[in-house]
Amino acid sequence: MKNLLFVLFAIILILDAPLTFGIVMVDSLQSIELACINAHNNDTLILQDGTFTEDITLPCKGQTIASLYLLTQDSSHIRACIVVGSINAQNCSLQTRLVGVSFRNGQGTFWSETNAFAGGSVFIWRAQASIRDCRIMNSSAGHGGGIAISDGVLNLERTVCLGCSATNYGGGIYADFSTLTLDQVYIEQCTSVLEAGGLVALTCGVMLRNSMISNCSGLVGGVAVVNTNGL
Repeated sequence: MKNLLFVLFAIILILDAPLTFGIVMVDSLQSIELACINAHNNDTLILQDGTFTEDITLPCKGQTIASLYLLTQDSSHIRACIVVGSINAQNCSLQTRLVGVSFRNGQGTFWSETNAFAGGSVFIWRAQASIRDCRIMNSSAGHGGGIAISDGVLNLERTVCLGCSATNYGGGIYADFSTLTLDQVYIEQCTSVLEAGGLVALTCGVMLRNSMISNCSGLVGGVAVVNTNGL
């Protein structure tokens, strides 16, 4: 009982989460999207080690989706918990949290505003998200091969975006009309046909700390910012 209370207290401290929430265990034979729909507001969904193959539309419930890394702080769970596909949060005022998960080979979410797919692994539109201790790899889309955000808020921390590509803008990350905080973020070997291969930020507020964009290529190199402050 003491160990369980310690784990719950640790999650509250790590996530700055509300005091009222439940923990839901999800294995790779289950659907993450369905588990989120069936869970309550502010619940924490723990993905067990394995490969989850699905495209996920998140309900607006302010939930946390994490690997066993959140409970154990054992980083081996980050590589062992894999989501093959894309995840999206749209039209939501509650913050979604992703912790300690590897996302790969996503092909984005259809974005009607651009008539193209956006956010190979993660797409955020008119929503808030926190992504910590994650790996985003080998994903692709029209805008934001790894991550795309529009009219939202994104806190990205201790995360790697590797080998992602965009046919339009931002091989690693594409953002417009948004607020971004990137802390210990590494964007590597990402490419785009247009604009920058690493990060494209249009009319955004961006805070970049202890981060690196390397070996990315596009029409204008690694980074492109327009009407953006804070860098």
